[in-house]
Amino acid sequence: SKKLTAIILRMRKVERKTGCILHVIHIAGTRMKAAGVDELSRCDFMGGIMAGKNPWSYVPLNEDADTRSEGRVADWVKQWWHDEEGKPWCLPRPKATDEVGDGGEGIEFGGYPEREGTIWESSRLVHLEKEDWFRLHEVPGHRLWIPPPAAMSTVMELFAEDHLVN
Repeated sequence: SKKLTAIILRMRKVERKTGCILHVIHIAGTRMKAAGVDELSRCDFMGGIMAGKNPWSYVPLNEDADTRSEGRVADWVKQWWHDEEGKPWCLPRPKATDEVGDGGEGIEFGGYPEREGTIWESSRLVHLEKEDWFRLHEVPGHRLWIPPPAAMSTVMELFAEDHLVN
């Protein structure tokens, strides 16, 4: 839209001229209605924030996406974590050259038949809870992190440290 582009251009000019940084955040209409912001445009000054409610109660920075979605985020990840055969997608697979390396019969698991049926530690998906963040060295396997926005800087620091170790 030309109007939206013009608004963004004006905001960028203000940023450059003043040296400030403007953050634009989308707020869902349902959240605006619950907070009472939408009522201001209708001259109703007795709802939500205008009635004296804490504005931060409408911004759930302490809740992670899985909690807010009632478990749907973790369910979605677990849904595609396994392939069509029901095996975790990260299991070691035989290379294409290994499959016919023994005269056409195929070599399972890259030439290591004793590995068949092995449950690889890295194939598990561990949903990390807040209690797990500071004991990552004790949590084997792949990890599903779904931290709340308020904890993001701490979690990113812990993630980076753990990534260097592992």
